[in-house]
Amino acid sequence: MKEIKIQSVIDLIEDIKKNDSKLWFRGQINENNKEWDLLPSAYRNDPLLESETLNHFRLKSPAMYKNCPSTKEYSKWLSLMQHFGLPTRLLDWTESPLVALFFALDGTNKQQNATIWALEPGKLNQSMHGENIIDFLDSERINDTLAQEAFERVDNKYQHILAVTLTYNNDRLDRQHSQFTIHGTTKPLNEFENAYEYLTKYIINVKHIDNLKNELSILDIRRSKLFPDLQNLSKELSEIVII
Repeated sequence: MKEIKIQSVIDLIEDIKKNDSKLWFRGQINENNKEWDLLPSAYRNDPLLESETLNHFRLKSPAMYKNCPSTKEYSKWLSLMQHFGLPTRLLDWTESPLVALFFALDGTNKQQNATIWALEPGKLNQSMHGENIIDFLDSERINDTLAQEAFERVDNKYQHILAVTLTYNNDRLDRQHSQFTIHGTTKPLNEFENAYEYLTKYIINVKHIDNLKNELSILDIRRSKLFPDLQNLSKELSEIVII
């Protein structure tokens, strides 16, 4: 798999410009010196818990949230759960490399490197499903297969991963230029033999993180813009330091 070291925003943008395909991006921290694979949060723990937690959420949420999907709108349930932080088989991506860079650097410290993954979603779907087509998450094909399976207490039948697009139904999705992959297997996306066909890995050494954070600030890529609420504005302001 292609690995590229970057030191600045210009390094990142210049390499992306070499690619003619549409790309999605995901920023990740090298947490505790162990890099996270491209694996959804539902599979980072015991995958048997997936259907249990999803069905409990679906059962209890109508009393707390007015706009719940109907029972068989499995894809919409997954999107809602992901939005509120429940572990699901969805993995977040963004169409913006700068947003991905923000998430790669957010919360890093002096001991952590960071990574940005670049994905060619059309090539992923061609590889996994034989079609260079990106369906909507709530399309019938996705809703009745990969999404529905998440709520059932059965072994995964659909052993593939697909890139899916979504309707922006809240401001946060719009600001973060969000997209998803939906995973029907506990095998990380980056561990497939042909992952080099659709994945590129950008590596950020810890010594360049402060410079990159400063560049993002100059470009006005900040927490309160990506999470437009008072809680995240307060978090952003509390992290300001006097140099």
